[in-house]
Amino acid sequence: MKLGTPGFIGARLREAREARGLSTVDLERLLGVSRQSISQYELGRQSPQPEVMDRLCEVLRQPRRFFTRPLPLKENSTYYFRSLASATKKARLSASTVAGWVVEMVDILERHVELPQLRMPQFNIPANLYQVSEEDIEDLALEARKFWNLGLGPISDLVLLLENNGVIVSRFPFGSPALDGFSVWVQRQGRPYVVLNDEKLSASRSRFDAAHELGHLLLHGQVETAFHNRSEHHKLLEAQAHHFAGAFLFPRSAFVDEVFECSLTEFMQLKKRWKLSVGMMIMRALHLGCINENDAEMLWRARSKKGWKRREPLDDQIPVETPRLLKRVIEFLLKAKVYQTIEDLLMALPFHRHDIEVLAALPPEVLNPDLPLAPVTPIRPRKVESPTEPSAGHVVPFKR
Repeated sequence: MKLGTPGFIGARLREAREARGLSTVDLERLLGVSRQSISQYELGRQSPQPEVMDRLCEVLRQPRRFFTRPLPLKENSTYYFRSLASATKKARLSASTVAGWVVEMVDILERHVELPQLRMPQFNIPANLYQVSEEDIEDLALEARKFWNLGLGPISDLVLLLENNGVIVSRFPFGSPALDGFSVWVQRQGRPYVVLNDEKLSASRSRFDAAHELGHLLLHGQVETAFHNRSEHHKLLEAQAHHFAGAFLFPRSAFVDEVFECSLTEFMQLKKRWKLSVGMMIMRALHLGCINENDAEMLWRARSKKGWKRREPLDDQIPVETPRLLKRVIEFLLKAKVYQTIEDLLMALPFHRHDIEVLAALPPEVLNPDLPLAPVTPIRPRKVESPTEPSAGHVVPFKR
């Protein structure tokens, strides 16, 4: 019995293996088949036998429908990763593959809902990024705040701000503490994505990661992949995104007005209001010239002596910002009976239900078809134009 086109199966097999962080050697050991056979599967030259396919589904934690569906359209998008170190190469490959799953989910869900329109400030960035000064970045961060009418105070929920303005945000456990998050512009959708490490339990650090990725999207959206992948240029991009994150989250004028002294005690008090880490505020003070390198080094040592290098006070009290958009879309589609059952939804989204739950920030087991569907709060629809093409699908108005 033919399971599907070998090319589809092979491409999906390689994709699932990379997403799980497995090598062909790992797969050989787990499946009990030769590495040569796995290579033949992945090259699309041979389809696995049914019993091997069952084992693949079990090991790679994906349903059969995942392997037999064509891959979506791929494009040469630039992924902005925090590190290019070889130690995180496997994690970066896994993370970018998972990001592709989020993009594919959005492709499918957008057949039925209208997602928030993209509203992002447009900056006239010089082609030569070395001409962009720190002062320029301070000004651009203020321009972004003005664009979204944020004023100069703390941003209550940065993830919600991004989602409300058309950015798709997701969280996923990358399996590597060295990978904080990444972002990518998906040109065919005209939409940016931010994926954050779900294993980081510090709200303040995670907020900085999100702001850092926003900096990449706004400052480096037109940067060519070749420029980005060269280590000497990568350091510049990271420094600029870091500076933007600090300036966007804690504007210079607000910092000068509110910081009476640059001390750990003062920064801890400000952390309650701004939901930013003490470490970030030390760097912000240094960037703004409020302290010199020697002062900063003393603060870093005092912070490390208190055991705050990995985890600071209040990290377990300030809630980590959670994406809501994809969760509400899925809940709405089930409530509106666009998908009559959870099984119908799972047939439309060709991934393991656990992956869907994590990527869409749904509660664990909520997509278990053997359990009763939990009630959801109805979302008031808004009027949208009817689709002009029959192939556009059944479009349901969606209120964010």
